[in-house]
Amino acid sequence: MRILISGALVLLFLTGCGKKNTTRDGIDMGDALPWTHDIMGVSYKLYSNGYAEIDSILNPYCMLSETITYEGKEYTVVKIALHSGGASYGMFGVNGEIEAPENLVIPNTITEIPGYAFHGCSSSTITLPENVTYVSGGAFSQCRNIETIVFPDSLEKLAVSHLFGGCTSLKYVDIPENIEYVSTTTTYMFAVCSSLESAYIPGGCGGGILGEYTFSDCEALTEITLGDGFTTVYQHVFHNLPLLEELAFPDSITEMRDQTFYDCPNLKDVWLSDNLSDVPAHMFKQSYGNYDADTSNLTIHVKANLVDYVQSLYPDATVVAK
Repeated sequence: MRILISGALVLLFLTGCGKKNTTRDGIDMGDALPWTHDIMGVSYKLYSNGYAEIDSILNPYCMLSETITYEGKEYTVVKIALHSGGASYGMFGVNGEIEAPENLVIPNTITEIPGYAFHGCSSSTITLPENVTYVSGGAFSQCRNIETIVFPDSLEKLAVSHLFGGCTSLKYVDIPENIEYVSTTTTYMFAVCSSLESAYIPGGCGGGILGEYTFSDCEALTEITLGDGFTTVYQHVFHNLPLLEELAFPDSITEMRDQTFYDCPNLKDVWLSDNLSDVPAHMFKQSYGNYDADTSNLTIHVKANLVDYVQSLYPDATVVAK
C-alpha cells in the first residue's frame, strides 16, 4: 500500500543536517533530509536514496505502509529509529505517552526491531514483519495489553535483556531455539509479567547467564523450564514468585550466587546442578528483615557426595541425593 502525501508538513525537529551517506544496518540510506515529517499520523525521517525511517507514531489511527510518496518520490520504509532517550523512549513517546493502534502491524520491509521500539505500546496485538531477522533488547517492555508474542521463522538474532519486562497481560511466549542470542544476560527478561503462568528459556539465552530479576514479580508463574546451556545464576533471578513450588537446574550450571530465590514462600523442591563449583549458603532469602527464608518445607536434591555439605548449610531443609 502507498500513501500519497498532500497538504502542509509539520516540522517536528531538525535532524541529520549535513550528515552524508547515512548507513543503517548495511543499507546506504544516503543523505538525511533536514526535517522529520508528520505523514498521516506517523513521523518519518526521509533519506536521499529513497528510504524512510519510522521515528514515532503520533496517533492511534495511523496506518504504517511499506512505501510512502513525497513530492513525487517514493520512499521504502526500512527502519524504525533508535532513540537516544534511554529505556523509557520508543515509537510511542516517553513511557508510551502516545496512544497506540489497537492492532499494530509493522511493514514487511523492516527487518530489524531496535531496542525499546514498542516500549509502553498499548496495542493488543503487534504483528512483526514476516522478514524480521533481529529483535533487540527491551523491544516489548511495558506492553501491558499484549497476551501473546509470536516470532516469525525468519528471526536470526534476539537480545533478551528487558525483552518482556512489564508485559502484565502476557500469558504465553514461544522463545525460538535455533537462533543467535546476542545479549549477555537475561536481566529483567520477564520482570513483572504478572499473568505469565509458565515459561521456557533455551540455554543460549543471555549468553548462558540468568541475570538479576529475570522472573521478578511474576505472581502467576507456577512452572519454569531452563534449557541446557546456562552456566551462571545471579542473585534475585527468582524474585517474589508466590506460586512457584519447584525448579530443576540443568547440569550445565557451574555457578550460583546467594539470594537466587528471594521471596518464594511456597518453594518445595529444588534440584541443583551436579556441576556446581560451590553451593551458596544463602540461596533462599526473604525481604522481611532481610533474613534467610524458612526452609523447613523445602527439599533440596543434590548429587550424593554433596548431601552432608548442603545439609550443613541448610539444617532445616530436607537434603536428598538425586
